[in-house]
Amino acid sequence: MRFVLTVILLTGLLSAPAAHAQMAAARPTIFTEEETNPEPLFRGGLTALREFVTRKTIIPQYATANQFGATVDVEFILWPDGRMDSLHISNPVCCGLDEEALRVVELTRGSWTPGLIKGQPVATRVEVNVPFLVNYQTSVSVKRLAELRTSFADYQKTPMYRAEREAHEVLVKQQK
Repeated sequence: MRFVLTVILLTGLLSAPAAHAQMAAARPTIFTEEETNPEPLFRGGLTALREFVTRKTIIPQYATANQFGATVDVEFILWPDGRMDSLHISNPVCCGLDEEALRVVELTRGSWTPGLIKGQPVATRVEVNVPFLVNYQTSVSVKRLAELRTSFADYQKTPMYRAEREAHEVLVKQQK
């Protein structure tokens, strides 16, 4: 599991004309890793994050039935007050894996300490990788992925899919 960190510190330009001051205030200043190392922390560290993700992830039945595994990357902004914002998938896959990865990362809300620059908390972009290992297969061809996406779209229209979603909700409730 890796983290891609981009630190965003919202600042205004002191010498900007009044007309541009509001635009400048909304423009973030981005620090590179060479300038600072403001790594946000998951409560318990990277090992605890891996264990949490592994324990909370429920592999969708469709992915299991089709022996499809992948790693889904979920990105979000961690603000200085610890709130998570702008959760999205940076590498969409299919077959219910994207939705499950978002759900699992959403569960980490409130478990992050923001990154620091000179002792001050800053907004940070974080990427969390959620692996779905099905029969140790984590790579498929572009053609196979296109076939899976098409067949999954058809599968979503069936009563079997609705039953799978209901079973998934039961498992999610049991985790709580």
